Amino acid sequence: HFLAGELEPARRFTETALAAATKPGSKAALQYNLGRIAEAEGKRDEALEHYRASLALRPNKSVQARLDGLTKHPRWPRRAAP
Repeated sequence: HFLAGELEPARRFTETALAAATKPGSKAALQYNLGRIAEAEGKRDEALEHYRASLALRPNKSVQARLDGLTKHPRWPRRAAP
């Protein structure tokens, strides 16, 4: 859904998966996905929360790069790359 630009269905699917996830790595990946969705929706603060939650569960260079992109560059909104 996300790559097709269908953000609301992507959010619902990801939130449902996160609620059912039990492994930290899975939860981290789903938090990252929610961050990408929020970023694509122009919800910067929400995206930051999800990226930070993801990193708290599992350090990851890609997630850190997304977080850094939102915190170090004042230009917002920016269009999120798929």
